[in-house]
Amino acid sequence: MREFKIDFNKALKPTLIIYLAIFVVGIVMSFVWGVDLDINFSGGTKISYAYTGEIADKDIKEVADKAMTLVKNTQDIFPISPEKYKRVLLVDVKGTEGGFGALIGAQGPKPSQVVKEMLEKEGFEVSIWESPMDKVMQLPVEERRAAIGSVYAAKRPITELTDNYDLIINLAIVNPNTDQRIQWPASKGTPDIPFYINEVPTIFISVQCPFHLADVPQVKTYINAYDNKDVTFDALVEKMLGRSEFKGVSPVDAFCGLIDTQY
Repeated sequence: MREFKIDFNKALKPTLIIYLAIFVVGIVMSFVWGVDLDINFSGGTKISYAYTGEIADKDIKEVADKAMTLVKNTQDIFPISPEKYKRVLLVDVKGTEGGFGALIGAQGPKPSQVVKEMLEKEGFEVSIWESPMDKVMQLPVEERRAAIGSVYAAKRPITELTDNYDLIINLAIVNPNTDQRIQWPASKGTPDIPFYINEVPTIFISVQCPFHLADVPQVKTYINAYDNKDVTFDALVEKMLGRSEFKGVSPVDAFCGLIDTQY
């Protein structure tokens, strides 16, 4: 068998000369023509807009009025009124808390607090649901283990809702994260999981992500508000009270391509 031997040392010198020549040419061209950074380094195309005029309040209100979308309504619930639904329970529905989403997500007071004040001015008696886990986290550390066990072990009877409330409104404010999905608690029979839609009239409202029907396909009335600005909540209450029609047309498939979200 013949043996082949390659003398790498013999080719080393000319190889280095060629490499250095290419390197020098590249440096010279960079100084002459400059360097265009790839999108991975520059962060993509940057476009700046400037607006020197003023945005009138009426224009902002018009946008909120036209954007509000009644995606689903298979029950005769509107308009709501203190005569029909005197006792209202507001429930904040959450996603993953903290992290990057908390920095770039919605700011300001909880939607339930804002809507509570608005509905009370209209004559409703309004309560805000406080999660058992939120109460547990307010306890001293040494008391939390026993308290958590009682939360997960007990199941609350449906009569706690049917006997005390005429209407339940779920307000989902889920900040962006690795996903933007609702995170359900592990507790049983609590109103932050809408298992009661057939016993208590229920309205589900998303004030950020428009795709929450995938997580609550059972709800009969679903509204996308798109943001949590005061002007948006004003428009929301006006529409629920029947003083203004829902005019919004969903810009996305709010049914998420699923059959069960539509019924």
